[in-house]
Amino acid sequence: MADLQDVVGIQEATLVKETEYVGIRDIRQIDPDGFSIVLEDDRIFRITLPPGVVGPEGPKGDTGARGERGDMGSPGADGRDGMDGLNGNDGNDGAGVTFAQVLKDGSLAMMLSTGEVLNAGKVVGPPGPQGAPGRAGVPGPAGENGRTIHSFTGPPDGAVGEEGDYAIDHSAWRIYGPKSGVGWGGGQDLLAGRQNLDQATRSFNGRSGPGGGRFFGMGAPSLGVGVGGGGASSALKPINGHDAPLPAGAPFVIASDPDGDAMHVLVKADTASGSWYGEVVVTHHNAVVDHTVAWEVPIGAPPNLTFSGAWVTDHLELSVVSDVRVDKLRGRILYV
Repeated sequence: MADLQDVVGIQEATLVKETEYVGIRDIRQIDPDGFSIVLEDDRIFRITLPPGVVGPEGPKGDTGARGERGDMGSPGADGRDGMDGLNGNDGNDGAGVTFAQVLKDGSLAMMLSTGEVLNAGKVVGPPGPQGAPGRAGVPGPAGENGRTIHSFTGPPDGAVGEEGDYAIDHSAWRIYGPKSGVGWGGGQDLLAGRQNLDQATRSFNGRSGPGGGRFFGMGAPSLGVGVGGGGASSALKPINGHDAPLPAGAPFVIASDPDGDAMHVLVKADTASGSWYGEVVVTHHNAVVDHTVAWEVPIGAPPNLTFSGAWVTDHLELSVVSDVRVDKLRGRILYV
């Protein structure tokens, strides 16, 4: 077959006229730009069509109807993991709570370690309605007989009192007991020698009698407290926290006796609505600790004081707790 010859449009028609007529065997379009003519003598002419002139853009046609939704494509590949972020700056140190207390109005006050005081708002709601009385419980076992302090003018009568009781001779100010199966035993002096009694009474508050100064004066300062004369262990001292306030509901050890087995504690508690003062006798005998309020004098609407005695690591203690805040707690201790 002859080699392929390229001619362009009209030029080819001229070539055909100048040559001897040869028949056309085949016309083939090889690509969009032209076509080929195969003659009977195996010559091939490629006709290249000149490109058409691009006409002006026609007006935009109307939007066609929306086609149907195609099938969902397959999921793409997972993206690469991002790089770790930088560490953030350290935060400021937090503040701890060093003290917290529920106030009378039911709000919670907190003191922070920074010294700041916060009020967290109400944490205790108003009292609910009183419920119906519950059923009576099963009676408990009979308790041990309590100890009694008897008062005598002179030595105690041997026929009075039970074992474990105490007796006070308020004329000579001596205490007897605890009573045993053989009687009251010998007494011990409660006060310094009689020659010092009047001076001691005047130095405290200038009067005697219940609440008057047998051991201390209610308004006296803590200094200048005398020493008793009832033996090496007898001493007259102020209570712990003398002249200090006492928060409501906070048990506080007001007296401690590391040597003896009995002590008398006189206490006066002043509040905004009233006062309470009286004498508490605390004893320890045969591993049993007893405490008794020998007398009390309430004034106005006094606080409700609850006392408790204990034998702790070989010494005697007396604690007190008040149902309301005490503005000033005062007292004296006589070690027996």
